[in-house]
Amino acid sequence: MTPIVEMRGIRKSFGPVRALWDVSLYLMPGEILGLVGDNSAGKSTL
Repeated sequence: MTPIVEMRGIRKSFGPVRALWDVSLYLMPGEILGLVGDNSAGKSTL
């Protein structure tokens, strides 16, 4: 089955601060994803 969303090796920094580093995500048809984490953990950036 082919993923409907595929992200590989996502990185994002704000100056010296790493918000995301080497994040990968595969979302398959019919799956539901909940993204949770602490404040300033990079959820909105992703």
